[in-house]
Amino acid sequence: MSEDHRGFCVRSVKPTIPNVEVTVVDDFDFSEALESVYPLLDIVFNFLNYNDLKTCCKVKKSWKDVAENILQRRNKSSWFTCYKTKTKPRRNVFKHSDNLNYNNVGMGIILYDFRRIKLNKYICVHTNTMELSRKSVPEYLEDELVPKSIDYCVISCPKVVSYFDASKDIKDIGLSSILDGMFIPKIPGIRTAMFYCNPSKKSNIRIY
Repeated sequence: MSEDHRGFCVRSVKPTIPNVEVTVVDDFDFSEALESVYPLLDIVFNFLNYNDLKTCCKVKKSWKDVAENILQRRNKSSWFTCYKTKTKPRRNVFKHSDNLNYNNVGMGIILYDFRRIKLNKYICVHTNTMELSRKSVPEYLEDELVPKSIDYCVISCPKVVSYFDASKDIKDIGLSSILDGMFIPKIPGIRTAMFYCNPSKKSNIRIY
């Protein structure tokens, strides 16, 4: 095992922007290019705020469909969990909601098992092209998982029993998770300043 692979390895889930080729001609029409060059419309709309997306819904049906899809995904909580598989070869697996790094986040809560991962150690992050980079745990969280410019807290625990281990997509989870997190959408007119978590019963998990 190489030096780079000693310790905690995980595959990157950082979203990438597709490489879109747009040919600019003398009679170039940007609105036409938005429709004809996939997925240019989706990429541009992802940078728009709530009010701009609502305005786009009024332009035409194709714009309305894309804008409403983005609004729907932004208005749901997103989550992730990282665990080691029960079956051999045991490996670290990262599962997450389809809107991770996509929703209109207001606050993040992250739990980690301090016995299995140390904040002053490095994580080996593999990309889809099998390239890898070494990042400290705080660097990894902010670069890979936490949306920019939001408040979030990281809580050290002796054991993290995942809130998401009942998901039908997670069948090979071990006794506990290594990392677990949730990002909460912004609520207009409300600032989330405190949360309460009762780990004994899942039905009692509350966020204020």
